[in-house]
Amino acid sequence: RVAFVRGEYLDALSLAREATAADPDDMDAQFVEGWFALRLGRFAEAETPLVRSVERGRARDNGGAMVRARMLLVEAYLGQEKIAEASATVDALGEQLGDVPQMGYLRALVAYREGEYALARTWLRDVLLRNPDHTPAYLLAGGTAYALGEYEEAVRHLRRYLAVVPSNHSARRLLAAAELRRGRPEE
Repeated sequence: RVAFVRGEYLDALSLAREATAADPDDMDAQFVEGWFALRLGRFAEAETPLVRSVERGRARDNGGAMVRARMLLVEAYLGQEKIAEASATVDALGEQLGDVPQMGYLRALVAYREGEYALARTWLRDVLLRNPDHTPAYLLAGGTAYALGEYEEAVRHLRRYLAVVPSNHSARRLLAAAELRRGRPEE
């Protein structure tokens, strides 16, 4: 973890792999290896240690560890375009966590990746109603509205997101595209 904080990402991943090799039953080491691989965009490499972390958490009846690992596993699956696996993992999380806003966000994310934008919008509206400070939901809501051709709504959500995360260039480009679709090139 120290190597990762220092920005030595490949070294951190290598050290995490050494830790999991030394103690394959250590669910925390498995989790850290998966997390580091995700941060490096190595979705396929993240999958196995995260699945193992979930299994170890289940075997030890450690619900918190299972939740953390499953949330990252959704990201690993989506990064590999394994939508069915991501959806099943979200369902398992839902059974474990119940009705919390984060579940709605994850369901919206999977629906968005499936191209089911209207369903994603429904989930996101619920998330933002219950948690108006859920910043990632504004970005996804902006993308969803854009995909549905609702450019005014896309602009509103993206501006709200960029007020908190002004350095996200992808969100800024999407905002510019939505403004162009609205016929407002000056914006």
